[in-house]
Amino acid sequence: MCDIYYNAIILNVENKDDRCSQDEVKNLLDMFGYMMKHITTRINARKVWFELADYGNAKRKNVAEFSLMLEMQKVDGKEQWLGIFTYMDKELRCLGKLEKVNYGNE
Repeated sequence: MCDIYYNAIILNVENKDDRCSQDEVKNLLDMFGYMMKHITTRINARKVWFELADYGNAKRKNVAEFSLMLEMQKVDGKEQWLGIFTYMDKELRCLGKLEKVNYGNE
């Protein structure tokens, strides 16, 4: 059996009205990368919602109050993931993709 590993690549970030703090943006982007690598590779869905309070990582990063909607989009035949984090009047939109890691074994 061969495990496949991915790097999460952030393509674009939009902090609506600059309401999220710098620390929140950093920590939410970490969560976005984590969710793309560990969740989207294990589920077969185009659109999913999460409450970050269900994840220990989010609690440790002080962003557990946010919810996340992840939606897969095809651009030129390639998968990209749109992530929208929301909490009260805060909204952070992220666009990213997964890139397979090549260890020279393939």
